Amino acid sequence: MAQKFTTGNWTVSYQHYPTEPKKIAVGVGVEEKVNGGIYTKMICNSILPDSDIEYFGKKKERIEADMKIMAASKDLLEALIRIKKFVDEDFPPKVALGKRSKEYTEAWQNMKEAIKKATE
Repeated sequence: MAQKFTTGNWTVSYQHYPTEPKKIAVGVGVEEKVNGGIYTKMICNSILPDSDIEYFGKKKERIEADMKIMAASKDLLEALIRIKKFVDEDFPPKVALGKRSKEYTEAWQNMKEAIKKATE
């Protein structure tokens, strides 16, 4: 599978302030060295609420949680692909997939669908 997504360590990017709020999650990016400094190349930006009041409500937790799952998505995809490869190649199934437990079959299908969603 050819890698089409941004390489590097994806992290949540924060805008820092000297006063409250101390930091606000503004997106997901990859840090790169540029001209002796560190620059964050943004992969995606969050849509922030119109006001600080909205941000400090439940939206702050949701926005940060969304950014964290996006930052982890590349690592999760790579882990799923490695698990699938291990099971497909190194641990051949002894029985047909449909004859395994319902939970196993559903988890296997969910994994395949997630990989497909991310790569096709």
